Amino acid sequence: PRSRRHLRLLCPGGAMIRLLLIDDHASFRELLMMRLQVETDIAISGEVGSLRAARELFPGILHETDVALLDLDLPDGTGSSLIPEMLEGNPRLRIIVLTASGDPQRHATAIAAGAVTTLFKDIPAAEIVAEIRKASAGGSPLAT
Repeated sequence: PRSRRHLRLLCPGGAMIRLLLIDDHASFRELLMMRLQVETDIAISGEVGSLRAARELFPGILHETDVALLDLDLPDGTGSSLIPEMLEGNPRLRIIVLTASGDPQRHATAIAAGAVTTLFKDIPAAEIVAEIRKASAGGSPLAT
């Protein structure tokens, strides 16, 4: 991750969106992070591939994170089960569920747990970036 000093230099006078990425597919995480690195107002505060790894990371970064991209299908449980814990650690956190699941009940469960929206992983990266910005600004992105 970039240092705080480097982040301030990238976005002087602007608000930096600190993003946590939780997805079990390493190649998807890596590609998304590469795409997000070109955005001067978004910084990756952490990235992990499981519930356990996320919980280990939370004490150091959760209180500083603005937006989380969370997969529903993780190797050690569902992303929806993590949402209440994340919001307890940071009530201002905006959680976007990013998933391949087309099950409307799973999307509804994530929203009921506190996610601001659900997005399909096959949408263009530019739309993911736009939804991150909307969520960070406190907007209500539309659930898919």
